[in-house]
Amino acid sequence: MCASTTDELMTEAATLAANRVQPRRMGRRRARAPARAREEARAADRAPDP
Repeated sequence: MCASTTDELMTEAATLAANRVQPRRMGRRRARAPARAREEARAADRAPDP
């Protein structure tokens, strides 16, 4: 696949980054996915050790 515009390249890069963070999320064009993943990671850091 060859992206023809910078916009497509940026979208593909964002999609790949989001898939690296949350591979099970199937919604490909959710701008909030990476932010939500960061929030969940932060919440996990705040949680006390078992």
